[in-house]
Parts: sequence; structure tokens; C-alpha cells
Amino acid sequence: MESLHYSASEWADLDRAYRRTFVNRLQGVRAAVAVGSMGPGNQSNLGLFFSLQHLGAAPALMGLVFRPETGRGGTLDNLRRTGWLTANFCRDEYRTVIHRTSAAFPEGVSEFDELNLKPHFEPGIPAPFVMGAPIRLGLERATEIRLPNDCILAVLNLRSVWMEGGALEPETKLPRFDGLLHVNGLDAYYGVEFQQTLGYEHP
Repeated sequence: MESLHYSASEWADLDRAYRRTFVNRLQGVRAAVAVGSMGPGNQSNLGLFFSLQHLGAAPALMGLVFRPETGRGGTLDNLRRTGWLTANFCRDEYRTVIHRTSAAFPEGVSEFDELNLKPHFEPGIPAPFVMGAPIRLGLERATEIRLPNDCILAVLNLRSVWMEGGALEPETKLPRFDGLLHVNGLDAYYGVEFQQTLGYEHP
């Protein structure tokens, strides 16, 4: 089987689109998260992200990475204006619908309306959830960090969690993600299957 190695000089000379896709895939398979936000005029918006990450448990913090700002409105602007987002983990059968939220719909168009998804609201959280998503998080803005490449890391307080029974391990009541959307890079989707829980290791 052919192997692959890039030196620093070779890496710099690669086709830009190929290099971007290659790097995006190096992080491995991650959850594909539909992020809900409230746009101007109380418009429910939805975007696809695969950069949601755990930053700490006490306090419970999550991080979400945004590309460099282009002046175009979107999820980051909505977060700055309202202070809230939702993160929705959807079932695998919604793959093609959720993937469509990555399209650059015209300003003023709701992805919920375009894709026949139902927004759902919870008291005290001014951002839409995806109706029926097995795992739903309510996230409040804490701060922003500008990264060296001008991307923005939004640090978010985890304020609320809703989980359907099928997304829980029966005995531990911990989250489980088999059957939920996972992606590698921007467009390669994978199925995830539970294998085993291993105990805490001691030296």
C-alpha cells in the first residue's frame, strides 16, 4: 500500500483546496452538530459544525470554532447579539438534510423553513433547538478567543441538557452516540457503534 509524507516545502506547494480538506480530516471522526441561533427579526437559523469540543466540567464549558470573519452575517453574529446557541445531535437518517445546512443560504432565509425542520424553544433560551434531536444543549456565550489563523474560538457555558432515552446508557445514564451523525472533515460521514466501556486505570 502506498504511503504518504509531506515535507514543509511540499506542504506549502499543495493545491489549496486539497490541503484544506486534508487538514480538516486529520482530526478524525467527530460529531456533526446542528447549531441553532436566532437571527435578526426573530428568524430561526441553523448551521452545521464539527468543531464543538469539551473545555472543562467545573464549570461546564464547551468550545466552538468559527472561520475568520468575512463581514457576512451568520451564527457568530447571532451569538454575539443574543448571547445564546443550541447544539443539536441528530440521528443518522437526517444526514442529507442536516448536511444541507452547510449551504450559504441567502440572508433572511431560515434553514429550518428551507429544510422542513421544526424549531423548538425552551424557556429562558432565546435560540432554537431542532425538534426531535436526541441530544440538545443550551449554550450561553462566555468569551471569545482569536486564534493565530484569525479563526474565533467561542467559549460557551453549558446551561441545559436534554436527552432522549435512546441516547442514554441504561445503567450509567451517560450519553451514547451510536446512530447519531458523525463526520470526518467537511463531507465524509461515518456510522458510530458502541464497543466497550473500560474502567479507570491506576499505575
